[in-house]
Amino acid sequence: MKISEVVKGELMALVQAALWGLAPIIIVLSYLSLTPVASLALSTFFAAIFFAIILTIKKKWKDFAVRGIFKDLFFAAFFIGILLYSFYFMALKFTSPGNASLIGLMEIFFSYLFFNVWKKEGFSPQHILGALMMVLGAAVVIYPKTHGLGGLNKGDVLVFVSVIFAPFGNYFQKRLMRKISSEAIMFGRSVITLPFVILLAYFMRETISVYQVQKAFWFLIMNGVVFLGVTKLLWLASIHRISVTYDLANICFYTVLRGISFIDEKKR
Repeated sequence: MKISEVVKGELMALVQAALWGLAPIIIVLSYLSLTPVASLALSTFFAAIFFAIILTIKKKWKDFAVRGIFKDLFFAAFFIGILLYSFYFMALKFTSPGNASLIGLMEIFFSYLFFNVWKKEGFSPQHILGALMMVLGAAVVIYPKTHGLGGLNKGDVLVFVSVIFAPFGNYFQKRLMRKISSEAIMFGRSVITLPFVILLAYFMRETISVYQVQKAFWFLIMNGVVFLGVTKLLWLASIHRISVTYDLANICFYTVLRGISFIDEKKR
């Protein structure tokens, strides 16, 4: 039986969501020896190597000869590689991986605003409900800890800010998918991101030593290859087959269930 492109896209979205749910845990483990931006810089470096190997194996370096791609590559890197990941990695210094995962999925709501309200991409009433449930799911996680704006956790706020940039980056990535391969997009994004993140680490006086890298090596490999590598390839492949908002809305019920589980744990 032949599987439709939409079903393939949904399966890819669910697999990447499951893998990405583990990302905050591994990122935090890398902080045992590294600071957040230093961890992001090294993770991005390993991601670039990973995509370079894939491009070589698939002989797709010619993708970079396509005209008119570098502007979109820069903006994809700027919104996701630089802004989103910098805020996200710094946030995990101040909040729990569980909170980061749940609040991070507010991307559904912001993607709805961007693609439906501004870009006029179709979005059914069911998906609108899904986006609203995502807001509710994030709210029930944050509220027990805040008790008002004065009690907001710095890390939670940084995660919330980070996902605001995601729809803009996804817009440019989706445009690029019509011209070049996903591997080329991710390699270009990683290479453009890396010097900016290194510069940010320098200004924040974050240092990197051989000892630190050795201690966090396998966590950095997982960050670069699995979370900034494999999951992002799955993400690009899924949004190429279905709309970004459709893709995101289909995982909102999973998010709400996690929010409910979090509240149950708090009550215990």
